[in-house]
Amino acid sequence: MPPATDDDDLTTWNAFRGAVDRGDLEEVNEMLENGCNPYQKVSGDGANWTVLMLAANAGHEELVQKFSKGGKGVSEKDSHGFQAMMLAALKGHTGVCRTLLERKADCNASNEYGETPLMMAAAMGHNDVVSMLLAANADANACDGNAMSAVKKASRWGHVDCLRTLLPKVNQDPREMKHCLLFGKLYDHPEVMAEIQKVLEPEEEADLPQAKAQQVLILRRLEGPALSWCLADAVCRRWIVCTPRCAQDDLPCQIRCGDLYKPTDASAERIDDFSECSISEHHCVAQRKLHCQRPERLPAGPLELQSLTGTWYITKGWNKLFDCFDCQVHHFSLQGGPKPLQGDLKYSVKKDLNCTGTVSHCEYLPREVHQSFAQDPANPMHLINHNNSAKEMHYMDDWYVLAARPDVYSLIYYCGCNDAVCGYAGSVLYTRSPHFEDLAPQDGCESW
Repeated sequence: MPPATDDDDLTTWNAFRGAVDRGDLEEVNEMLENGCNPYQKVSGDGANWTVLMLAANAGHEELVQKFSKGGKGVSEKDSHGFQAMMLAALKGHTGVCRTLLERKADCNASNEYGETPLMMAAAMGHNDVVSMLLAANADANACDGNAMSAVKKASRWGHVDCLRTLLPKVNQDPREMKHCLLFGKLYDHPEVMAEIQKVLEPEEEADLPQAKAQQVLILRRLEGPALSWCLADAVCRRWIVCTPRCAQDDLPCQIRCGDLYKPTDASAERIDDFSECSISEHHCVAQRKLHCQRPERLPAGPLELQSLTGTWYITKGWNKLFDCFDCQVHHFSLQGGPKPLQGDLKYSVKKDLNCTGTVSHCEYLPREVHQSFAQDPANPMHLINHNNSAKEMHYMDDWYVLAARPDVYSLIYYCGCNDAVCGYAGSVLYTRSPHFEDLAPQDGCESW
């Protein structure tokens, strides 16, 4: 039937709809006897609800039975794709849902957002409706347009009864379960976390791949806001998604995640907070021990710190993880304090390591860090950067000047240690010129 446009029709319809919304069965029957059409739609009616939708939304079971006889109207949708079944599930009207299921309403129908009645009931904590829909073969693994399933919605909103009902019916994919676990952590639902951990618990940590076991360990040990803040922060979230993909002993992979996803400015604050909490405080990740061979002897001094100031370019590097970035420009100056040599270290991280074109053809991420050094009183060729904060993972670097020619080059070998890795090493050649080829023959390695 085409929509009614006559003013009298609209007035009658509004009166009839009002009676339905109130659940006034006597008035509804009277208006039906007077010829009111319960299935007529009126133009300009907002979401374009039928009287069955109104009755289902309000929980008037007798009216729902009246308007859905023979299954009539149960499949109709409003302008956003909602059906009467969805409205009843959203409000938790168990009797209405039962009636609509008996009238062959589709328990797996979805609105324009991909949401099903089961998802709506789980999100609102209506466990009786969740149980009824599951008994009617509702798909517990379906996801909406935002990849949110019923079990995720129950976890997000802390509806632990719904979660317990849903868990036996879902695939219990470990990745999905961890998403639920993170929802529990992020939104402070400890009972949700406990239920999800019961699902994950049968997987003994010793039997898990190392990286996976590490994730479980972090989630179990961390208390406080660090993890929640990280997950709520876009920068930290990208970094924390990358690092668990690396094996626990795959240092190159872990370093690469940091290079790509940990900026060196204030936007990485949440990453620093999380690292401080999970590594420096709770030791969720065991410190990896490497061996750095320290020089047995160094060239005789003296070395004036003033000779190291100004702009230097790293034109050769030894350790591919730390020393071989493109466009490394470091500027040193002298300041007051216990570590007077201040370094402003700029470099660029290539996003795609397979890019072989010129610098202008590859995409780079600018990075900049700051270090400060004191001179070893016992040996001026030894520069010391110790006593750093927990936010910096207590890192300690020792630089050894193996060879130098004033205002031309300095060859540096270093050893370092932090709360995550201790014993890393590397070496760089600093030159005043940005081009290694500009060195004179007498500056070659045979003279070192």
